[in-house]
Formats: sequence, structure tokens, C-alpha cells
Amino acid sequence: LAWDKERYPSPAKFGAWASQKDLAITLDFNRCIATNTDGYDAAAFNIPQSGAMEFATAAPDFTNPKVRNWWWNVILTQGIKPLDKTLPVGLWIDEFDEMRPAPHDQKLSIGRSFAELRNYWFMLINQSLVADGWDKSLGDKLRPFVWVRGNTAGGQRYSTLWSGDIEPSFAEMKNQIRGMQAAGLSGFPFWGHDAGGFDATHVPDADFELLYRQWGVAMGSFSPFWKPHGMGPSRWPLDRSPAAQ
Repeated sequence: LAWDKERYPSPAKFGAWASQKDLAITLDFNRCIATNTDGYDAAAFNIPQSGAMEFATAAPDFTNPKVRNWWWNVILTQGIKPLDKTLPVGLWIDEFDEMRPAPHDQKLSIGRSFAELRNYWFMLINQSLVADGWDKSLGDKLRPFVWVRGNTAGGQRYSTLWSGDIEPSFAEMKNQIRGMQAAGLSGFPFWGHDAGGFDATHVPDADFELLYRQWGVAMGSFSPFWKPHGMGPSRWPLDRSPAAQ
């Protein structure tokens, strides 16, 4: 996690430009980049057994306070402080839901099993970012908008969620409508989704058009937030047809 020196030679100037344009900055942390981030010690920080999960060397044990402290510190020093006077308003946390294949009987750093704590995992993530991180380092006058791929009861105290890398199909859109309703009933009012599904790489644009209009535009109008984010055809509204616009 660090600013690309070629694309962003001066994060502070970029932050000032974004503020002038009324643009908000969000920092994205994907679990797979942990091993490429300063200070990550896989031997000391990883859960004991990663099982069949992808990016097995980037499986931090969030019951370990050293891991939580490292994580917030690197977000603060590598991501936020280079912006100088511009604070990011969002933290986008990705792919920690993919740790679920880890063996459930393994003992974590606090001596309890992964099975006991897997539903508390996201609470540890959220708390380390907001209550133990942002609020103590930056104050609580500006609360960040944190959204995580995956969440469980209690997590809404600090963050919300989006539904992840979902399929581009009408069947999946139906599931997403039910997921949005279930999230609201579970106390997560700011649930979000990727407009039209995530991976539409193999979907012809002509076929994607109707799905985008009904999902990204029509359903998206009645959802708390959606992201124009995905592989394949552009989800950005101004790139779509006059009918979609």
C-alpha cells in the first residue's frame, strides 16, 4: 500500500486538486497486497493454516494486536499522511471474505479457534480501522465511509458492506435485490453493489446493455449506493447508450 510515484508524484497536490473539483478520495486495501506492503511479516502475522484460500501468504490474523496495529499504521503513514491536508473520506477493504476456507479447528493468536471467531472477523477489521485507528489518530470529527467485502452483525457500528465480485446475470440481479433487503433488515442501511455484476469479460456488450439498464440504472436508483466497477464493458453511465442514460 503506497502511492505510485509515477502516476501520483505528489499525493498532496492530487488531494488539493480533488478537493477543488469536489471529488472525494477513497483508499483501497486488497488483502492480496499485504505481502507487498512495508512491514508485513507473513511468518508472524499470518493465521497458522491458510488452507485452500487464494493468496495464502496474505492471511493476517486479526486477533493479533500487532497485526491490527501494523495495518492501521501502514494505512495512516503510506496512504493518508502523503495527502497532507486532504483526508480521504472512504476506506475500501477487499477480499477478506475469501479467508473462509481456512481450517476451522486451528487456534489463532488469542487461543480460540477460527470457527469461534470467523463471524467476529469483520468486527475486528472494522474496529481496528475506525475506533482504534482513525478516531485515535485523526479524531472523530470526520468519520470515514468504510465499506468491506463481507460483514457480520455488529460491524455496522463502524462500517458497511458491498456484495463483492458478483456474476453479470439476471439471476444474480435477483439475488442482489434480496441481498439488499436482507442487509437493510440486518441493520446495514448502506449496502452496495457493482452495477451490472463484476466480471462481464465474456458477455457481449449488446447483451450486457439490457442488463445494465435494468440493474445498474433501474435497480441502482433504489439502492443506497452502487459502484461503476467491473471487468469487461464500462459501467460508467456516460459510456453507456442514450437509452441507459
